[in-house]
Amino acid sequence: MRKVERRAVDAVLVVPGSPPRILKVGEKQHVNAYRAATLRRYKDELPLAFDADLRIARSDAKAKLEGGGFGRPMPPLFPGEGGRHRQRRRSRTLR
Repeated sequence: MRKVERRAVDAVLVVPGSPPRILKVGEKQHVNAYRAATLRRYKDELPLAFDADLRIARSDAKAKLEGGGFGRPMPPLFPGEGGRHRQRRRSRTLR
């Protein structure tokens, strides 16, 4: 990870007799139809610490995506047109 980047969790929940749980609160732009589609793929197969059906319903109900600015050039990592969106599209085609 580059020095200018930071990653943080919002909390680590520790309950006696249970393994620790990492809590990361999602941002509003992550509540969308794409997240709902992802949750549908694994919600019945993996133990989750949240109500997946409620999260899916809220994500499906959202009509408009927020503009996160990911499409603008963001040097040095994403200098060209398309910014992070271009990088993400490219990484999907490489799989």
